[in-house]
Order: sequence, then structure tokens, then C-alpha cells
Amino acid sequence: MYASDSTRAKVLSFAAVEDLYEISYVRGEAFVVCMEGRDLVFWRRDHLYIAEWTGEGGIYATVQENELLYTKEQVCRAKEAYKFIRNCGYPSLVEA
Repeated sequence: MYASDSTRAKVLSFAAVEDLYEISYVRGEAFVVCMEGRDLVFWRRDHLYIAEWTGEGGIYATVQENELLYTKEQVCRAKEAYKFIRNCGYPSLVEA
């Protein structure tokens, strides 16, 4: 999973979850990960499926720690791409 305070959503590998848990899917509405003790529901919102992670444990990394996973050139290109999208005239990053 990728998580950051500066992003709109966290990214979760559906295939990795599917390998571990049973998943129920309601097309265009939600999918439910059936875990022992509780079900985690991902609701569709703005072309994404989003879960409320309040109270869930997690591993957190700073931006600097995440940048260490990439070369300096890759980080620079990602920052340039971000600036480019922000300046393209879209009302939001989601619309881009």
C-alpha cells in the first residue's frame, strides 16, 4: 500500500488483497474485503474506491523516506510532472 498525507488517496493492490481474503463486489458501488473480525468496505467516490482507515494500524513513511526508494532523476521527473499537471488548467488533480 502507498500512503501519504499529501495525496488524495492511498493505493492498495487489489490482487494482493484478493490473494489473502474473500472479496465481495457490487459493481459501480463498493467492494468488501471480508476479514476475520470485521469487513472493510471500499466505497466508490470520484472514480476511486475509498475505505475509511480510521482506527486501523499502519506503517507510515515520510516523503524523504519514500524518495530514497527512487533515483534523484526519478524524483526530479515526478516533481516536474506534478508541476506540469497543476499548471495545465484542470480544476483539480482528480480531473487531470
